[in-house]
Amino acid sequence: MDAMDATLGHPDEPPLLFQAAPDKTVTLELCRAPALSCQDGTSTELGRKGAALLCLLALDGACSRDTLALLLWPEAGLIKARASLRQRRHRLARAAGLPVTCGDEVLRLAGGVRHAANAAGMDAALLSNPTAVDGELLDGLDYCDCPDFQTWLEQARERWRTMRTQALARLASQFESADRVAPALALAYRLAEEEPLSDHAHRRLMRLHHLRGDLGAALEVYRRFSRRLDAELGEIPDEETSALAAQLRSGKAPTRIAAPVPPSLRRPPRLVGRDAEWAALEQAWGEGRAIVIEGAAGVGKSRLLADFLAQQADSGAIMLEALLGDRSRPYGLLVRLLSRLWLDAHAPRPRGFEALPDWARTELAALLPELGSGPARTEPLRLQRAVAAALIQSDLLAVGLDDVHQADDATLELLPSLVGPGMPLWWMTVRTGEQPPTLHEWFQASSPPSHIGIRPFTASTVAEFLDDLALPGFSSETWAASLARHTGGLPLYLLETLRSLHGKPATDPNALPLPANAAQSIRARWAQLPEPARQLAQLLALWRSTASLQAAAHVLGGTPADWVAPLARLEALQWVDESLRMHDLVSASLQDTIAAQQQHELQAHMAAWLQAHGAPARQAA
Repeated sequence: MDAMDATLGHPDEPPLLFQAAPDKTVTLELCRAPALSCQDGTSTELGRKGAALLCLLALDGACSRDTLALLLWPEAGLIKARASLRQRRHRLARAAGLPVTCGDEVLRLAGGVRHAANAAGMDAALLSNPTAVDGELLDGLDYCDCPDFQTWLEQARERWRTMRTQALARLASQFESADRVAPALALAYRLAEEEPLSDHAHRRLMRLHHLRGDLGAALEVYRRFSRRLDAELGEIPDEETSALAAQLRSGKAPTRIAAPVPPSLRRPPRLVGRDAEWAALEQAWGEGRAIVIEGAAGVGKSRLLADFLAQQADSGAIMLEALLGDRSRPYGLLVRLLSRLWLDAHAPRPRGFEALPDWARTELAALLPELGSGPARTEPLRLQRAVAAALIQSDLLAVGLDDVHQADDATLELLPSLVGPGMPLWWMTVRTGEQPPTLHEWFQASSPPSHIGIRPFTASTVAEFLDDLALPGFSSETWAASLARHTGGLPLYLLETLRSLHGKPATDPNALPLPANAAQSIRARWAQLPEPARQLAQLLALWRSTASLQAAAHVLGGTPADWVAPLARLEALQWVDESLRMHDLVSASLQDTIAAQQQHELQAHMAAWLQAHGAPARQAA
């Protein structure tokens, strides 16, 4: 053991290395030059592995020690990886002058570490400096020798960009509504840099320049944006942006801020169009069966499950969400379930673990150090028995697990064995096409969960939804069909579109806006698709008529059979209808992902196909 290890004591139980003053803090910088910045102005650059360690804990909140060790030192073996992790924690604490991580089996950032990897921290960073959190997450650092961490980082970078863009838009709106034009303008410029082809971002800039009294600057924003759209996409600004420019030229003042969004558009007052699914849940509840609710992102799975379980809360039902990153953390979802049950502020069974048999509490302590000393390794059968004892003691009737496509396999593998008398019902939601293998295996077992598929709204359901919201100027007879076509009937996109329309003259149902949040979500999901599915999505975004796999093969290459699986991915997302026509909102969002030259080439191939098959070439966008 070298001198550094001797300082740390027992290799599996590193003590706190420093006792910092209660008010001492450090700031974790995660972008261009990852570093720890102290209150006295000094800063310590983070090495590649130290930056990775703190970045993962900042974004995911917690991670088991062994998972972290093997993520960052995958070739070292568990014992050496643990030692490397222990040494890294020591160096980080020594550099900062206080512990920056805490925990033993499960690690977290210490309370004195401030960062921007959540909504509150991102807002605080941008409020102090509009140019803060600039650049890519862990920019310039390569983790090709840590493939599992590299996969996590690619997803985390998309989360980071989305979080930053949402914060910029949120804060700019707050400043604008408070008549603080200067800070709103600084944030709006940053947002336009993040989304250089966004009409919404440039309309905000135009409006703020006008509010400041600089009409020339407002119109210059429009001219530059128009030139960029033309150069990169061969397009012009949308109707709303062009109308704003015309309004400014005529001397009319634009609307300063959007009207407050009514509560019904933040959370509709009741479920609409889900009577059959609700009846299936009531039947499953009465029969004591596990349930899996499956559907596309944004279709309303979480709302359906949450509303039903909320009615059963007094009977002993709780709900929690699997988080992005859980898949790389064995038993991550189980740890969160037990914490929710026993340790959270509103835990239904506070410190219920104290009533467990000693052997069960000791076994579970391997996952939750708050329970005491546990074994160095978990033994699956003993852990299963301990979890069963905990659940029986809890008297829970149901546990809702939202988004189990993000859950870790270790937790999901336990569930089929945790059914029967005394056990809670496992009610889960999962995205279509993303069912984990362990869940699929459970479906093939002798006592599988019941399956409830949830579909997007039809035009008639959209009409019922509009009638229920009772928004002024949005009669269901006029707007339902166009909203259904625009959004594909996905409730999330429907709400985003209605929020964008709220407070504006509603005159043309066939000229619906592209909500920024929905567009960001669609582009992020597109970026995670396999390459063939991304190519097919871009093609269908331009193809504004009935398409076919034969046409796709002609334009993109290969045979029609090659495009069956990519099409299935798009259908699982509910992005296309039966005729392979992409829904308008998805199409508009994805056209921004196609470079101008690529778009021209695709359109030329599409026009040739259409002409050869007797269809007008103008059916291509």
